[in-house]
Amino acid sequence: MIILDRDNQKLEFLKSAVLKARPDASVRLFQDTDRLLEAVRDLVPDVAFLRIEMEPLNGIILGRVLSGMFPKLNLIFMADSNQYAADAIKLRPSGYLSEPITEEIIGEELSRLRYEPGPKTRIKLLENQEVMAGEKILDFKYSKTRTLMKYLIVRNGTVFSTDEIEQYLWQGDRNHKSYLRNILADLSSSLKAAGCEDVLIRRRGQVGINMNVVRKEA
Repeated sequence: MIILDRDNQKLEFLKSAVLKARPDASVRLFQDTDRLLEAVRDLVPDVAFLRIEMEPLNGIILGRVLSGMFPKLNLIFMADSNQYAADAIKLRPSGYLSEPITEEIIGEELSRLRYEPGPKTRIKLLENQEVMAGEKILDFKYSKTRTLMKYLIVRNGTVFSTDEIEQYLWQGDRNHKSYLRNILADLSSSLKAAGCEDVLIRRRGQVGINMNVVRKEA
């Protein structure tokens, strides 16, 4: 869950209200739209509270961008008044809140989300070092794929460059780029087959996992 507001005190209040309604929620706070956009791909949020009166992007423009990235993201707009409601409603948000915003209102909004968030713990690292997706052990083609998956979990979602991964898997030997491509393809296809493709973070030359849907039991 992400919350965007220009005022730090409001951010802390909103976080407190969210956690009161949903104690198990993972909440990230932002005062800057650019920083939010930089971080959001790694977070894969299910709910976004967005202050409309923001710069350089106002909350409605940002909401349009986010809904394109995450089609089932619950957008909840916040504004000083109802003057932006007509524009906001075009994005089919989960809610639109105007001041004053109270804990009770936050709780009500979270109880009637447009899209009910899915289960957060879908990938587990077991004590025996196997990786489970739902109720099934992930079946990887290569042993190093399992090694990589465990490493990404243990490192708590750190996004690594492919050079760093190559160095870890082959202990400093970086002459395995073709093999590494096969391992990454194996990891991607295994997660996709388990319905967990959004767990993997893939950017150009970088790899990580979304820890919002991962639990370590080891």
